[in-house]
Formats: sequence, structure tokens, C-alpha cells
Amino acid sequence: MAVDTPKGGLDRLDLAAIAYLALPVLIFLLGWLNFWVGLPLAAVLLLGLRDLRPALASEFEGRMRRGMAVFVVVVVVALAWSAMGGAGHLFFANFD
Repeated sequence: MAVDTPKGGLDRLDLAAIAYLALPVLIFLLGWLNFWVGLPLAAVLLLGLRDLRPALASEFEGRMRRGMAVFVVVVVVALAWSAMGGAGHLFFANFD
């Protein structure tokens, strides 16, 4: 069964899958490896993702403000939830 895709060639599920796979790699490259090794590799990753820009523009055109507001709310709630759960010991953390 074929799925219709927008003119950019990628649908939302494709973009979500790419972000799901690329973001942890980027965090690993910049946060775990030595800076002189991680920065060039992160640049290569971002160069590979730049071809997605036309697909992103066609997918999210006209809805960016609402989408960005929802994204900011989700990030704030996730950070607050993590902080109150004891991660980072900003609040009470159980001994287990």
C-alpha cells in the first residue's frame, strides 16, 4: 500500500525518523568525543542533513509559529518532569 508524500518527497514520519536517528548521534559527537574529533564529524552529519531543507520548508511552511510554540511547551514540560523526578538531584531523589 503506497503512501502519498508531499512534493518534497518526505512526509512527517520520514522527518521524525531522521531526527530520531540523527539527534542522538549529534549529541554523542559533541558531548562524548574529544572536541577536535567530534566537531568535524558533527559538521559532516549536519552537511548530510542540509539536503533535507527543501523538504522541511515545504512540510512546515505556514505552520512554523504554532509548531514552534508546541515544541517549546513540550521541551519545558519534559525538562520540568525530569528535574522533579530527581534526575540531577535538584529535587528529592530516592536512594534506589
